[in-house]
Amino acid sequence: MNVNDEIRQTVKDAMHSRKLNQVQLAEKLGVTPQALSRTLNERGKVPGLWRGILEELGLVLTVKAAEGEHPVDTGREG
Repeated sequence: MNVNDEIRQTVKDAMHSRKLNQVQLAEKLGVTPQALSRTLNERGKVPGLWRGILEELGLVLTVKAAEGEHPVDTGREG
C-alpha cells in the first residue's frame, strides 16, 4: 500500500466512524458526489480536494521520517 492509498483508507475509515456516505460528505464539501468519488478512488497523485476532505473529517496529514531514517533539516522552525 502506498501513501496515497493509506490516506484514502484513513479517510474512508473516518467517514465510516462518522456514519457519513460519499453523498453526505460531498454535500458538506460543496462538491458533486462524482468529484468526491474520483478523489477517493483515483490512483496517482492526491488532488486538491483533499484539504477540504481532511478538514471536514477532523483529520490532519502528518509527514514523518520513515523508521531508521533521519528527517531532513529544511532550515525552517516548527
